[in-house]
Amino acid sequence: MWQHGILLETQSGRVWLIESAKDGESRVHLAVPVIFGYLTFLNEVFDRVYGYYVAKIQQRLAMVMNLLDQILLAGWIIRGGAEVVGLLGAGARTLHVGRLHVYVYWFLLGLVLLWGFAAGIF
Repeated sequence: MWQHGILLETQSGRVWLIESAKDGESRVHLAVPVIFGYLTFLNEVFDRVYGYYVAKIQQRLAMVMNLLDQILLAGWIIRGGAEVVGLLGAGARTLHVGRLHVYVYWFLLGLVLLWGFAAGIF
């Protein structure tokens, strides 16, 4: 009639044999109702505490982190960086006019700046 069983040892040294039926139905609640009730209570308490933690604490923390992500990363860093790069690109585009004598002037200005840095003027 019995297929397998579980041995449960208490602090007083008692050993309980909790057997399972062949059909897979557990007979724990019939064999040791006090221990089974206590373990069930502990399981339900843990589930309730964890459910409260997830619903009230972890969810709120995730919402705050999402808000900070949207404001700091997406708002300031990404879009702000894109604005700076866009402005630098627009400025560089105005400097490239396609005439050789303008590029010669930029080259000469670069040489003067390099000489100023090397001489310690700047």
